[in-house]
Amino acid sequence: MSNSLRIAWKEIKTTLRNRFTFLLMIAFPIAMMTVLGFALSENFSSEPSLDRISIVVQKNVNQDELRTAWDSFEKGMAERGVNWTENLGRAESERGVTQGRYTAYLDVNDKGIRYTSRHSGGIEDNIVEGMLSAFVDRYNLAVAAFQESPELGMRLTNALSAEATPIKESSINPNRSPGSMDYYAMAMSTMIAFYAATTSTHLIQGERARKTDSRLMSSPLTKAQLFVGKVLGATLINTLFVLVVVLFSRFVFHADWGGHYGVVLALLMTEVLLSVSIGLAAGYLFKKDSSTAVMIILTQVVSFLGGAYFPLSQIGGFLGSLTWLSPLRWANHAMIEIIYNDRLTAAIQPITLNLALAALFLFISAVSLKRKEGL
Repeated sequence: MSNSLRIAWKEIKTTLRNRFTFLLMIAFPIAMMTVLGFALSENFSSEPSLDRISIVVQKNVNQDELRTAWDSFEKGMAERGVNWTENLGRAESERGVTQGRYTAYLDVNDKGIRYTSRHSGGIEDNIVEGMLSAFVDRYNLAVAAFQESPELGMRLTNALSAEATPIKESSINPNRSPGSMDYYAMAMSTMIAFYAATTSTHLIQGERARKTDSRLMSSPLTKAQLFVGKVLGATLINTLFVLVVVLFSRFVFHADWGGHYGVVLALLMTEVLLSVSIGLAAGYLFKKDSSTAVMIILTQVVSFLGGAYFPLSQIGGFLGSLTWLSPLRWANHAMIEIIYNDRLTAAIQPITLNLALAALFLFISAVSLKRKEGL
């Protein structure tokens, strides 16, 4: 066992001296986390952003109830960021919509609302339609209430400003959901854990390339001790890299990692072990010049399907099913459950899968190593 520990320590020191490995395993994920976390922050906001919606409105309302309800609705939507422009005339308003200066043109009168937009089916168009549908439904309810009680009708009319937006988000615990930096802190940590597969292709190949394989084979060291030392060293040093990324995101970007650090670390470490075993097996299954290229392609595919660059959790169909082939998808899904829902049992399945697959690939590598005369 002491020989295996010496090999593991030698592997750790060799990796730390490699500048390329440092850039790949630490600088790269931190840079990606910074760029994606800040650039896509609005995509993780639970509040709808309406400041890009600009509506021109022509009002010709004589009914007091409708005028009061509409003014309350318009005020409420303005507070949420909707830009209102009034009384430009029908021709000028429709021209502004056609030219893209306004999202929609509304002609509000006692008979109803005439709605004109440049195109249909867009997000902004759907938001405006939803707002108007919500207003009409609540106004009809207020009219019915006025017939029974003017006081009740006035309360419902005033409520139009507070409840006008159709975009609502609710959850059991609305304050416990990942923001952009929280998500990409997890995504980059799991991604870089799998990048260990790329560097691990050189665990044995590197000895052959440096012509040190014959010296190792002539030493008292056995193949089994060498194998265990290589796997142990690679797993520990790559876990250290992942831990640096996690700590950087926690203390610099204040990413939320919850309170179950031991479970999260165990999940990440088993993913590193799986990655090391895949890379080691690839070094035997593919030729020297092609094994690294195969691992680079594999890590990119796995990263994409795992949601490293953008979340894929809402995608259904064939692609949605395909994402579950990625170990990153297992890990990211489990960590969200652990961190934000305190479901520690969510770690059982990915940890079990990681260990089972790691054992399979390590067995393939061990058999290949045993059959060779050298390394």
